[in-house]
Amino acid sequence: MTWKESDEILWVDALRNDSTEAFDALYRVYFPSVYANICRLVREPSAAQDIVQEVFIRLWEKRKQLKAGQPAGNWLFVVSYNRSVSWLRKDLREKLQVEGLESVSDLPGEPNWDHTSLQLDMLEKAIEQLPPNAKKYSSSAKCRAAPMPKPHRNCRFPTIP
Repeated sequence: MTWKESDEILWVDALRNDSTEAFDALYRVYFPSVYANICRLVREPSAAQDIVQEVFIRLWEKRKQLKAGQPAGNWLFVVSYNRSVSWLRKDLREKLQVEGLESVSDLPGEPNWDHTSLQLDMLEKAIEQLPPNAKKYSSSAKCRAAPMPKPHRNCRFPTIP
């Protein structure tokens, strides 16, 4: 399927008017690149599949708030990045619980002492390990569907129905 930015703007306008056909068109155009981007961030194919579905559900839920005359690509990549970072934070919290870092009791003489500082340090280290393109999407408003980023070696594109 070939498409132009003008087609995408028409799809966004139709989507704002509840067009499921426009949603399907945007899904087919953006799914591969959004999925690949998420997969490169989280490096977990099953999590990437869940996140990409959440992103497109969010697109449908927020369709009325999209800006008329604007492509959806920037919005999709920002939402996918934010959802991926949230997943990474949750995953880190779970790993910390498994390692017992959150179950250590308060230190004597230090009421309400917790491991927030340690957890934040670990989170910052995890974020530092993200690929450079992941950081680029958080500050760039110029993301487009093409070129499609290469997925992480463990990720395979699921079949689009």
